[in-house]
Amino acid sequence: MATLSELPMTVHTPEMQLRNPAELVRGLFVDLARSRHISWEMLKRDLKSQYRTSILGVLIPLLPALTTAAWAILFRDAHIINVGAVNMPYPFFVLCGMMLWAAFLEAIDAPISGVQAEQSLLSKADVPAEAITLTRLGQVFVNFGVKALLLVAAAIGYHVHVSWTIVLAPIGLLLMVMLGASIGLIVAPLNLLYNDVSKAMPVITTFWFFTTPIIFTSPASGVAGIIMTKLNPVTPLLTTTRELAFGNGLSSLTRFEGTAILTVCLFFVALLFHRIAMPIVIDRANA
Repeated sequence: MATLSELPMTVHTPEMQLRNPAELVRGLFVDLARSRHISWEMLKRDLKSQYRTSILGVLIPLLPALTTAAWAILFRDAHIINVGAVNMPYPFFVLCGMMLWAAFLEAIDAPISGVQAEQSLLSKADVPAEAITLTRLGQVFVNFGVKALLLVAAAIGYHVHVSWTIVLAPIGLLLMVMLGASIGLIVAPLNLLYNDVSKAMPVITTFWFFTTPIIFTSPASGVAGIIMTKLNPVTPLLTTTRELAFGNGLSSLTRFEGTAILTVCLFFVALLFHRIAMPIVIDRANA
């Protein structure tokens, strides 16, 4: 049995972490590595809870994509919406876009709901906040894996062309999850202090949904075209990921590359912000 002197010790000081950026970054990567085991155990616990206590089981992650695809098809057939020209069967176009969008939304919610649900654990145990984020992002990828089975079946049913570039599509998915997680990492500490922050997210993401080429293509001109193609960072990621998997060419590769670089940088900054803010916020919330 280890003696008290042999046990690891964490010393908290009032010194600002930003005064030593190298130590801050080193500590981040150390905690990310240290979080692997606990994140895996928490992921198994959460997945068992998610599917064991659900009547519909694995169908739950599929319902939003299926229902949205259904009403989009009805609205198009009724000429209520103009979807533009798509290079694949429209139902499959919407289904693929919805599944990528759902992964993005789940990635936003992952850190927010994670730290809110595990606030007591974070305040009482020496568990890095990064472990909670890794756990919830693991759930995002597992849920997408379940949805991908339906996507494969739909691709076979609609005889969708599958390009060899589908092997690169996971890069686009990863970037979308990183972008969503970056937003969640920044919002999560604020949400612990002000609960109405998370309540505003559905309003923002609803507007964001309709400015993203999920149920229709991006217009070439006009205000809508500027918002969707030039101001919306999700557009090049989602469009290119869908085209890598099932398209016949890449329509926004340059914007995809630029957005990818910005996404990686934002994710790293968001991790550092989350690491600095969470101990302060946890102490204040428990005061």
